[in-house]
Amino acid sequence: MATDGTLLMMGGDAVRLFYYDGSSLDEIRPAGDVNAQFRCQAINKDGTVRLAGRYNYRLYLYSGGSWAETQPAGNTNQKWMCACSNADGTILYAAAYTGRIYKYASGSWSEVQPAGNTTQSWRVLSCDNAGTKVLAGAGTGRLYLYSGGSWAETQPAGNTSLFWISGEVSPNGDYMVVSVNNGRGYFHNGSSWSEIRPVGDNNSYLKVDVSDGGDIIAGDGETSTSRLYLSTNSGSSFSEIQPNGDVDKNWNGVQISADGTKMAVIEYYYGSTVGENFFYYNGSSWVDLTPSVGKEYTRLVMNKVSAEASTSNIKKFNSLAYANLKKINGIAIANIKKLNSIE
Repeated sequence: MATDGTLLMMGGDAVRLFYYDGSSLDEIRPAGDVNAQFRCQAINKDGTVRLAGRYNYRLYLYSGGSWAETQPAGNTNQKWMCACSNADGTILYAAAYTGRIYKYASGSWSEVQPAGNTTQSWRVLSCDNAGTKVLAGAGTGRLYLYSGGSWAETQPAGNTSLFWISGEVSPNGDYMVVSVNNGRGYFHNGSSWSEIRPVGDNNSYLKVDVSDGGDIIAGDGETSTSRLYLSTNSGSSFSEIQPNGDVDKNWNGVQISADGTKMAVIEYYYGSTVGENFFYYNGSSWVDLTPSVGKEYTRLVMNKVSAEASTSNIKKFNSLAYANLKKINGIAIANIKKLNSIE
């Protein structure tokens, strides 16, 4: 099985869709040999389940080794903008810009309504490894959290509508991080929200992600003088990281693994001052994975395998083994007693 942070999917505007399997980057074609706006992607822990959505077109599901169109909203085109998957791929969420949010579970899709029976310009959608904690944010709207079986509004910046542009739930569900377009970033430590300042006391265009331990990666974008930052203390302080040297980049997508040891970032074309690149930190060094074709990278997702999710299977096996051992011992003792009574 793939380990934490070793699988990646990347797409964007008028480009192809790419998949990194830990050793090579390959083009994948859910919709055939066409350039498309793949703004919506999700991947489970081992890459056996994936989602890819085309903006103003269709949604595609990879399962059982092949791609097929899937229709959460019926036989219609949608502006698919964001998606997420739980660890094993049994629960999926997909959201459309100026549309609705849909949940896939038990083999079928159903609509969910964080903001009631309304369409929203959904830009943020993230869930934990269990799929029971979900964060959803709208452009020029509100931020919503699904936890404990129901949706409720959450207010990092108070009772106000903002353009939520980026947000993630940590794989273990302990932390959350979000950001506002031309605004501020916010971190939830499990009990409350606080502002984070990777670029100082300034508004910015952050793309953010958070690990199980509260490590935060934040890439500033939308300008030609933007930088990339990492916090290893839950946002108390940030240090600049430089995948491609001491140069300005327009960072448009960032991901960090559950254990915080791996990172992936993409750069979006901005004017004539920066290029379009795809970098991956494999735990020891940065690697340039930029494809030879394509441009305008806007979306990046990574498989995230929480240590808690991995050990839960071990605990389950141990508990079953212990139960079977007790059963075997019980039968053996009963037989001994039976033999003694016969004698």
